[in-house]
Amino acid sequence: MWGLRDGLVLCKNLNIQCLVVELDASMIVDALTKPGYANNILSPILDDCRQPLTHFQPVQIRHCFRQANRCADMMARKGAEQQLDFCVFVSPPVDVLETFREDFDGMFFNRLCPEQVVVC
Repeated sequence: MWGLRDGLVLCKNLNIQCLVVELDASMIVDALTKPGYANNILSPILDDCRQPLTHFQPVQIRHCFRQANRCADMMARKGAEQQLDFCVFVSPPVDVLETFREDFDGMFFNRLCPEQVVVC
């Protein structure tokens, strides 16, 4: 959630007008899109994310599967390993470049389901 908050603040500082946010955590999507959602533990960081969201018109928050969010997932892992609190890359880091290109090109990845899906 800290990465989301920092990204929203960065977009606001860059004067981006409209925004689409895709998250692979459906619980966070629900928490941000349901106005009555309350959670004593998450409320402070949720409020920190909701406040900059009011700056964007229109704004969409939607869920995507982790397989469709590979580049962001790699960047989050990279961020967790770094010493700095916040870092902006002008271009993708070398170890993320291939995944970035695949994401940019719309590479498709099958998602494995743990249960058999039956269509009637």
